[in-house]
Amino acid sequence: MQRRVARPVLRALGRNVLRLNMKKQRAVLRPYLHGLQQKIREWGGTTRDKAPVLGFIRYCDDFIITARDKGSLEKVLTQSQAWLSKRGLEISSEKTRIVHISNGFNFLGFNLRQYNGKLLIKPQKEKVLEFCRDVRKTIKKLSGVEQEAVITQLNPILRGFAESYKRVVSKETFSYISYRVWQYLRKWAIRRHPKKSKKWVKDRYFHRIDNRRQVFAVRNKNPRRNSEWFELYDISRTPIVRHVKVKGSNSPFDPELKDYWSSRASKQGKQIWAKGSKYYTRISHKLI
Repeated sequence: MQRRVARPVLRALGRNVLRLNMKKQRAVLRPYLHGLQQKIREWGGTTRDKAPVLGFIRYCDDFIITARDKGSLEKVLTQSQAWLSKRGLEISSEKTRIVHISNGFNFLGFNLRQYNGKLLIKPQKEKVLEFCRDVRKTIKKLSGVEQEAVITQLNPILRGFAESYKRVVSKETFSYISYRVWQYLRKWAIRRHPKKSKKWVKDRYFHRIDNRRQVFAVRNKNPRRNSEWFELYDISRTPIVRHVKVKGSNSPFDPELKDYWSSRASKQGKQIWAKGSKYYTRISHKLI
């Protein structure tokens, strides 16, 4: 079973992105893509252990076709173009490319690439840089507000990005973003006090908390918060929680699989409340 699951990943070689030449909603696309998926399975056939030769992964109007060799992809691309053209659709030529998995490709904000025979999924570089630019613009707009307001504004932004990418190889990316945000906040603090020294600014806005230095934080004035400090969310400390793939064609609506889905939900719940998560931090403060 494990071999069958891993095989589509190991033979990922290409990506095709669908573009409409007619004004249609994405919901209208779904039956067409479902039909294309069935056709690709027919064109590719199956192996001896009944595994599909061609893989097909789709999300909205983006999809990937995987195969063992480049020739198979070129053939199925021609077949797909002919099948879609009969239905008033076409494949975007500027977004379509055939690439080996060792060179990698971007898909839905993630970069998929094989390193020494091992597939690693990382945040897309362009998305990370765009996120950093958005954070910088947000901080610039907050030049005249208090430190507590800045933290209140940035925390949900940083948490949202971390939630989106914490299930892939993102630890280095989180550390990079944390450093960039620290640089933005340092410049923000210096601009607020142009006549003060950098050491004074550091002592005023950045503190040492629980063996962590340079923490952007302020003394807690809200009685609803259970900690002494109200600090900026440290995205570099976000724990990486791997996504567990659903086995085969298991459906949550199958009454015979009630125990399977129950155990899966409880396991994910334990990971969410694990040590290092924001929920664990809240509970520990309440216990103290």
